[in-house]
Amino acid sequence: MPLCDGVVTDIGTNGRVPVEELCDLWQAPYRDRADAAVALIALNEAYEARFGTAICLTSGYRTFE
Repeated sequence: MPLCDGVVTDIGTNGRVPVEELCDLWQAPYRDRADAAVALIALNEAYEARFGTAICLTSGYRTFE
């Protein structure tokens, strides 16, 4: 499971979150802001415990560009 401390020191703006604030999710190449990633990883762990498979990601953080 990806490691992420969940601490965001620079929230940036919509579409322009600094890369240092992003964490990898369990399904490459998806990433999300650290605080959101920690919550989503916890949700995925509960989902996986219940259904035996990870949530299938179809999107993650996208830059403004």
